[in-house]
Amino acid sequence: MFLSNISIKKPVMTTMLLLVFILFGLLAFTNMPIDLYPKVNIPYVLITTVYPGAGPTEVETQVTNIIEDEVATISGLNNVQSYSLENVSTVVLKFEISKDPIEANQEVKDKINKILGQLPSDVEQPTIEKIEMDATPIMDLVLISNNPNISMIELFELADNDLKDRFAQIEGVGRVEISGGEEREIRVETNNRILKSNNISISYLNDIISANNNDVAAGFYKTAKNEISVSTNAEFSSIEELRNLDIAVDGGTKKLRELAHVFDGKKEVRSISEYIKHQENKRFDKVVSISLVKSSDANTVALAEDVKKALPLLQGNLPHGVELSIAYDNSKYIQSSVDDTISNLILGILLTGVVLFLFLHDLRSTFIVALSMPTSIISSFMVMNAMGFSFNMLSLMGLSTAVGVLVSNSIVVLENIFRHKQMGKNNIDASLQGSSEVTTAVIASTATNLVVFLPIAAMSSMVGQFFKEFALTVSIATIFSLIMSFTLTPMLASLILPKEEKLSWFGKIMEGVFQKFEKAYEVVLRAVLKNRVMPVLFTIFMIIALISTFVFVAPKLGFEFMPEFDEGDIEVKIELPDGSNLSQTSAKLKEIEAIILSHEEVKHVITNVGGNGSNIGTATVKLVDVDSREIKTSEMNAILTKEMAQITNVKLFSKAGRSDGGGGGALQYYLISPDKDLLNSYVDQINDTMRKVPGLINYDISLRTGKPQITLIPKRRVIAEAGISAYDVAMTVRAATEGLNTSVYREDGEEYDIRVTFEDNAITTPEEIGALTVSTPNGAYTVAQLVDVTITQTTTQITHRDKLNSLVISGDPAMGVPLGTVTKSLQAAFDELNLPDDITIIVGGQTEDMNETNRDMAQAFGLAIILTYMLLASILESFGQPFLILTTLPMATIGVFLLMLVTGTTMNLFSMMAIIMLIGLVVNDAILILDYTKTIMKRDNLTTKEALLIACPTKMKPVLMTTLAIILGMLPMALGIGSAGKEMRIPMAMVQIGGMATSTILTLLLIPSLFFLTNSKKDKKKAK
Repeated sequence: MFLSNISIKKPVMTTMLLLVFILFGLLAFTNMPIDLYPKVNIPYVLITTVYPGAGPTEVETQVTNIIEDEVATISGLNNVQSYSLENVSTVVLKFEISKDPIEANQEVKDKINKILGQLPSDVEQPTIEKIEMDATPIMDLVLISNNPNISMIELFELADNDLKDRFAQIEGVGRVEISGGEEREIRVETNNRILKSNNISISYLNDIISANNNDVAAGFYKTAKNEISVSTNAEFSSIEELRNLDIAVDGGTKKLRELAHVFDGKKEVRSISEYIKHQENKRFDKVVSISLVKSSDANTVALAEDVKKALPLLQGNLPHGVELSIAYDNSKYIQSSVDDTISNLILGILLTGVVLFLFLHDLRSTFIVALSMPTSIISSFMVMNAMGFSFNMLSLMGLSTAVGVLVSNSIVVLENIFRHKQMGKNNIDASLQGSSEVTTAVIASTATNLVVFLPIAAMSSMVGQFFKEFALTVSIATIFSLIMSFTLTPMLASLILPKEEKLSWFGKIMEGVFQKFEKAYEVVLRAVLKNRVMPVLFTIFMIIALISTFVFVAPKLGFEFMPEFDEGDIEVKIELPDGSNLSQTSAKLKEIEAIILSHEEVKHVITNVGGNGSNIGTATVKLVDVDSREIKTSEMNAILTKEMAQITNVKLFSKAGRSDGGGGGALQYYLISPDKDLLNSYVDQINDTMRKVPGLINYDISLRTGKPQITLIPKRRVIAEAGISAYDVAMTVRAATEGLNTSVYREDGEEYDIRVTFEDNAITTPEEIGALTVSTPNGAYTVAQLVDVTITQTTTQITHRDKLNSLVISGDPAMGVPLGTVTKSLQAAFDELNLPDDITIIVGGQTEDMNETNRDMAQAFGLAIILTYMLLASILESFGQPFLILTTLPMATIGVFLLMLVTGTTMNLFSMMAIIMLIGLVVNDAILILDYTKTIMKRDNLTTKEALLIACPTKMKPVLMTTLAIILGMLPMALGIGSAGKEMRIPMAMVQIGGMATSTILTLLLIPSLFFLTNSKKDKKKAK
């Protein structure tokens, strides 16, 4: 190998080159950002359109349908989901993974701009945003007050006018979201009696105020010297000026204050929040929440640190009794996850070093091999940084899983150098010839490790993007380990190995142990290779063991998409019947709160009523740190769910982890049909069936019925005679019931809405709506003269899937129940329903992700095997022998499945990835044995049996060394050392430990047996 020759002959130059790698690697280490996961481009675009005062049906027909029809023609569109609710239309576009997210976002904007003229005139401008995987808040803060002199309006303005701008100025903050509190509003409140007596309508008042509160450009005129602009300054300078506005009425004019109560007030309270510090026994009902969302390229941990540094200054500028506290900090979990993974990596390196010392029983030899691990890892940082990687759970886990692999090449090289030294050669000759002799085996084993990652790195799916950094990180480190094995290892061996091997007392003991192992192994191997019958019997036995494993063990393994993470967050949601008010919902939430606060594991709770409707309440629970509690988040959630089930007349949803904002549960199914009535007719039957599904919790169906709605049916002839439109009638009713934002009032650089509306409780019955006055060019009419006022029952949410009517069924697996198990039960439940052909079931949620992952992983697995075979065939120059080597893979699954079953590890995204990795690992020992067997057969003219009896015991030591190095390198991950993120690390480690343990044992016996069987005919021909 030319690298070995150069490194041995020019050690100084080699040292300098390696130091360059280390130097640039350390520089890269300081520049790489820290995050939880790699950046993944999600091809989703969200369109949100606000239609004030409109019911779900109006939103569907006048907004959602128009948007759906327009965007449906965009290329690369996978599916369209829409939700039409009161006042809001939400359309979610999912594109093919190959679609560029920025391009998709722009195409959607172009399409929406084309149809703006088709939407109702009072619809707000649709907002279009590309959904980012990390576009959830990295930090939630609460602005709380126990100062009785600070109103909720003042608290909101502190957050919205001051803190929001301050946080937005911090580099890396992409968006600041404010919720809770009360907003200032200038209110103009009147009633129908006053309006009727003056023969005017509320819409008329609104128009007059709006027309008299505008700065309008009035043109310009020219003089001999210049051009002078003209404008009106008609904005109200004070609330008193607004009160004294002259309003034309029958018989003259009146001041606005004579027609309405004009005052400095607040917007209608639509939500109530509380913050409870359970550990400190403190409760705050004056709360404003501030959520910080990072920009896509920001470093989460660095950003959180910058925010924390700014907090003391911000706190110092707040009034007495007002406190700014961190309620949720995602960076803590990210930092802990990264720290724990690094700790696992370091501990794995140390344990691997112990293995090396036990086998090599010499500090200098151990140092030579062990040095290749940190050198390869540090050098990898240089390439990782150049490729834009971050330190995240996947990239660091890639380095952790590669620890044993990184030394395997150096072990093989050094062990062979030792063997040549024992032949009496000096250090230089032994290093040159020893490293050269195993070149093929080392390159082959490295190539097999690399080739399995090609299908993963090339996957364009979500899973492929997610694991791309993992695959490339392992590949980069493995390539550097190959370089180190042919440069650093032979160079140091030639320089620092003792000229004469003098074993210490410890070395003599260990060598004695290994020699006994070799002799015992040789005895077993001789028995297996005694004749052709024994290898056949042994092979049959292993096939039976393999089949038994797949038949009896594999079906008992749980299947899920992602393991549950113990982050200490629980979200509880309650839903009361439609029409329930804030007080009723708040009372129920207080019952929930009491149950939550009865547990000492709770750190704090944020409750909110009405944020998504007056009948909706949420409690966001934060548990104490994982080291301070004895139960997992999922266990705590299960306890709370059981205790909260006693609360009646409420729908309850509780899940571990924070909401991703997408709504629904891990399990989602779409029932779609062109016939809405047919679809809805099965709701009761679906509910009865789904509630019986074992292991399913948080069950929900998207249809909400029974909410009363007042519908205005126009009398078109009367409206035409009055000289107005149905829209004018609707605006009058909206002004009376909800109010109209006529214009804004400016003060100290801030803007506040001026709302014209009726007094509280002025409208309580349909008859009072019918009695409202409507001003028309042909005189005053009542609403009842212009429309028929009827009461109907309506749905509160209308859902579509690809423009068809749909019902969304969702839920979560109960604690300890794998996703795949509940999925099978749900499928059986759907089969029982016997739905007609006009209703189609489409899988969504994590079940869809799991199915897609299984397909992608199966494809990657198959392609990895094919590529590995092709590589082995090329290296061994044989079509048949690669099949022998690949038999180690199915045999390795015996250990994989058994260890997973014993430890309760599920088959998930990470365990499947580890199985693919295993392809490249388990064949390496077989390559090493067969390569040396063929070498001595050719060199010494030996039969297959003779060569195997020499080669296998000779190579047993490096085989055991590499296997134990990999296993002990993974051991800290398997033991779950470090709480944060261990749910990802454990499955990968268990798979590799189980697979390597059985594959190594079988490699030492099965591979020689099969090689003996397939090669014995050649021996007979050769003997003839």
